[in-house]
Amino acid sequence: MCVYLWRGFLYLDHAYYWRIFHGFDTRADELIGGCAAAVTISIDQARNRTKVWLINHQNVGLISLIILLISALIDSFGVLYFFVTIPVLIILTATIIFDVTLNENSILSGSSIASILVRIGVISYGIYLWHFPFLDFIRSTALDYGVLRAVLAFGAAPIAAALSFRYFEFPILTLKHRLRERQMRAEESSATR
Repeated sequence: MCVYLWRGFLYLDHAYYWRIFHGFDTRADELIGGCAAAVTISIDQARNRTKVWLINHQNVGLISLIILLISALIDSFGVLYFFVTIPVLIILTATIIFDVTLNENSILSGSSIASILVRIGVISYGIYLWHFPFLDFIRSTALDYGVLRAVLAFGAAPIAAALSFRYFEFPILTLKHRLRERQMRAEESSATR
């Protein structure tokens, strides 16, 4: 609730939308939403209730995914965006995660869509990081923001994220695992002496 009050204050104070949406102090609701989803999955009773609800509403995950993809094209940063759209996107994202992880009969979990979502999940942080330079580029040019934003959001940022994962993150993760295995073997050999 405090996040929404703070966003409201910033909005009424005519803060630039970039500040309202991307400030560290205005993103807590998204983090809390992710934590709430993780807790829901980890508690048996909540997980079972969510699973039953998803089974009774078979297409909710797919519908949530379609709405989420369409919302990426929204080019309006008014009051509704900050106070309605963001919480709805949090709920939609949690619904997709629940549907893929808890509902074996889901369209999303039983198709190639699930593997695509997993691959996107692997590079999602990279997409998040890479989309900023692309959006800054768009803002610095006189190009049509709406169409170009969609092209970059669904094209260039994921490609850049996949390349950076393949050529930077994955080799570092591989090295990390090798070093960890070497350390574990060294500890085991010293313990047996």
